[in-house]
Amino acid sequence: MPPAQDHKRALDGDEGLNTGGMGAYCPASCVGPQLFQEIEKMCQTTVEKMAERGTPYVGVLYAGMMLDPLRGPQVLEFNCRFGDPETQVLLPLLDSDLYQIMSDCCDGNLDPAAIRFRDDAAAATVVCAARGYPASYPKGMAVQGLPAVAKRPGATAYHAGTRADGKVLRCSGGRVLAITGVGEDLAQALSTAYEAVNELSFVDDDNNRQMHFRTDIAQKAVRRSIKIGVMGSTRGTALKPVIDAIAQNTLQAEIVAVLSNRSDAPILDKGKALGPSVLTRFVSSKNLSRHQYDAECTSILEEAGAELILLVGYMRILSPAFTRHWKGRCLNVHPSLLPKYAGGMDLEVHQAVLDAKETHTGCTIHEVTEEVDGGPIVLQKKKVNV
Repeated sequence: MPPAQDHKRALDGDEGLNTGGMGAYCPASCVGPQLFQEIEKMCQTTVEKMAERGTPYVGVLYAGMMLDPLRGPQVLEFNCRFGDPETQVLLPLLDSDLYQIMSDCCDGNLDPAAIRFRDDAAAATVVCAARGYPASYPKGMAVQGLPAVAKRPGATAYHAGTRADGKVLRCSGGRVLAITGVGEDLAQALSTAYEAVNELSFVDDDNNRQMHFRTDIAQKAVRRSIKIGVMGSTRGTALKPVIDAIAQNTLQAEIVAVLSNRSDAPILDKGKALGPSVLTRFVSSKNLSRHQYDAECTSILEEAGAELILLVGYMRILSPAFTRHWKGRCLNVHPSLLPKYAGGMDLEVHQAVLDAKETHTGCTIHEVTEEVDGGPIVLQKKKVNV
């Protein structure tokens, strides 16, 4: 199944009391390809060990995971059912017959290829709860607006805490309805869900509105961080401001990989300090051509989900194939005011500045092209009086 993310707290900003879930979205952008493989392996190992013990498991095994920044994915719980409210975003994306899947499980002839989920859509669900939930909350309010929800394309209302009172539908629990929207992307799915939610109201006998819902479901995913892959050969000093900006939420980005062509490069320590969710690796160039080495690095970076490559003190000349593949998505931090001292690396650039008796120096961020240090300049700062 594709990963889905729940929102447990009752109030916006992940504030308030813990609940059974106030909304969810799928697929979850916080789970990249590498992390997904780790979680999948944990689930697969669990099923295999149960079979080895003579207690084979057949059915839905849904893992609730916590993403620990230091220890990586941790199993919080296993559910012998679909999650709630994750089910409300998973099943709308299922592109197979659920009954057939369950039947094949029971008969022992399930073909994994028969389980297909849409990869051209996203889903989001917003839980509509009684005001006060999960603490004390009223019951018996009339649910109004469901016919309008039913008319909205892509919107579905799932009932949880409702009961029929003649022709009136009333609230009978804390979490009353889950409204799911499906769209081509997450932004469209959220728009569909919230437009449908705004059609609803829970009205008590005094005509007071008693419905509560979170307004920020999946907002962190919508304001999705760009995923950065870092390549460096030295200390990685220029990486620290990037790390600090991400930590302070002034840069909407996430470092997903740190690679080096030197096994003892201190920049690898900076990558490891970011936690196990960051793929940190020495990539040996032994017996590899420049083209082969760069192809290996590209494979690792894409496995980690990198979208933008940042070169920080990288002491190798990149192959034309690499620069073409990452065209417009690869930046280099150069320790001079380009075009001066193009082609120089690290301390030799600073020495050249001193030897030339320059009065000012600084640094340049530029796009990486086949021409060494010749790509378009993105940003240049003149900061240092020599």
